[in-house]
Amino acid sequence: MNVADLVTPAPRETTREMRLVLDAHGTLQPYELTFVRQDGHESVLEVSAWFLYEDGSPVEVQGIGRDVTERKRIEAVARDAEANLRAVLEHAPDLILRLDRQGRVIYSSGAQSMIGKLAADPSALVDQIEALLPRVGAALREWAQAA
Repeated sequence: MNVADLVTPAPRETTREMRLVLDAHGTLQPYELTFVRQDGHESVLEVSAWFLYEDGSPVEVQGIGRDVTERKRIEAVARDAEANLRAVLEHAPDLILRLDRQGRVIYSSGAQSMIGKLAADPSALVDQIEALLPRVGAALREWAQAA
């Protein structure tokens, strides 16, 4: 059995391209290949390869393949969760702020445009917030003045 028999059809062209890079440079930076395991499931491998030389000529290819299937799955779950959270925050009817320790706004939701809609005089709204939550109100005032 040849390694090419284990690689899924889509990355076979990538494998050929990587072989050309290996031939040209003698080493490969890590790249990903999808392999079919004996149980029929696919695994994503991060592969690095390099030539071993004898008398200045390449005689062998040596490499390392690291299974990154679980890492890729977790990254995809994290991306989906972040996208869902961002969608909720950006479409929330409430103004959501994230402040740093100095009280500076480091995130504000899509509802920030509602400040002008909620009060004919936006500074009156800021005054109300500042009366209830002084640090938040001060940060909001600073943010509004910067906008």
